[in-house]
Amino acid sequence: MTPVFCADCDLVHPASRDAEKPWNWRCLKYPRPSGYGFVHPSYSPQPPYKSCRDVNYDGKCADFMPARAATAENV
Repeated sequence: MTPVFCADCDLVHPASRDAEKPWNWRCLKYPRPSGYGFVHPSYSPQPPYKSCRDVNYDGKCADFMPARAATAENV
């Protein structure tokens, strides 16, 4: 199997792709559960999605979705 790269995947959270370095990108396919302790019901010390590097650690991501080409409708 040819390895897949998150840089070529449509599931990278757009805000993390635009603002973060690649090692901090987040995967939309893997949300983290909210709630951690008793600070606030929706509080979590972690970002809302798992890190792409944790999801695709071996280049064999089963949820890889090729990035769509940029068009006027989805830009």
